[in-house]
Amino acid sequence: MRAHWLACLLSCGVACVDVSGGAVEVSWKVFSPSGSECPEEGSRCQAGGVATVVIRAQRLDTPDGGAGSPVLESREFRCEAQTGSTDFNLVDGRYALSLALKPRGPCGAVDCRFTVPPPIVKDVRYSQVTQMGLLEIISENSPRCPR
Repeated sequence: MRAHWLACLLSCGVACVDVSGGAVEVSWKVFSPSGSECPEEGSRCQAGGVATVVIRAQRLDTPDGGAGSPVLESREFRCEAQTGSTDFNLVDGRYALSLALKPRGPCGAVDCRFTVPPPIVKDVRYSQVTQMGLLEIISENSPRCPR
């Protein structure tokens, strides 16, 4: 029986992750200004005009209080994924974590406008995943996302 389990484990393969720090994970949904979800026709992100979601991290616990810390665009994700996480490469510390968006294209005759939550301050620790939770993206003026 023991040999059976060992063979099973070896045949499944082992996925290794390079860990040189902590990671951040977030999920998102796209809503209209009225609070209703953008329709699924095509995709909610497509209807809301969002192409890419970027997790951004700015270190706050530096001697200058984060004023001189660069904003690290940790990772970009297709909006349709509705979730994403950085690699395990953020050094231990306190971070302002936020989302940045890249539009899919113009929203009618004007540029797309979005509202995202303000930065969330969290501690990131080595080999741990810091959760940002489920965040709401508001598509302010997409003609395909009901108002």
